[in-house]
Amino acid sequence: MNSDENQPVSLFKRAAKVSPLFSRETVAPVQYPENGFATSEGRNSLELSMLKGKIHRARITAADLNYEGSIEVDSSLLDAAGIIPFERVDIWSITSGERFSTYALPAPRGSGIVAVNGAAARKAQPGDEIIIAAFAQVSAKEAESWKPRVVFVDEKNRLRPLPKIARLLIGSSSTGHN
Repeated sequence: MNSDENQPVSLFKRAAKVSPLFSRETVAPVQYPENGFATSEGRNSLELSMLKGKIHRARITAADLNYEGSIEVDSSLLDAAGIIPFERVDIWSITSGERFSTYALPAPRGSGIVAVNGAAARKAQPGDEIIIAAFAQVSAKEAESWKPRVVFVDEKNRLRPLPKIARLLIGSSSTGHN
């Protein structure tokens, strides 16, 4: 009996005996950068998902189940929050607690329209209060000074000034990232 047969064998070594797909030549070694975070490229590419823009307490004005999908939002609100057409947005219903994702489409500027379409129309109804949020992937260094665009609206989805506490939390400016 061979003495190696009694020794524990790593899963990697066991897999290499079974299939030539798993060998030291076919599996790239993991490289560790100076900070200790491993990536497949061997370089530091740590990114954080940060709030990019938010429209707080918008009210749904319409819901159309037969439309193709999306959320239509007054263009002035999208611009103020830094959200662009076709960008993925998360919708959080303050009214029902529902959470879902879709993409943003511009509605006429100054119209106050916030309309959910397609399947999203089953998640929110006219009159519901929602939060619309978009996120961006940024480096850890960028995240240190990141500032989201936070937009507050009135009951007719018109821009209103930030509450004092929000101004203190995000600094003196409510727009811009850098």
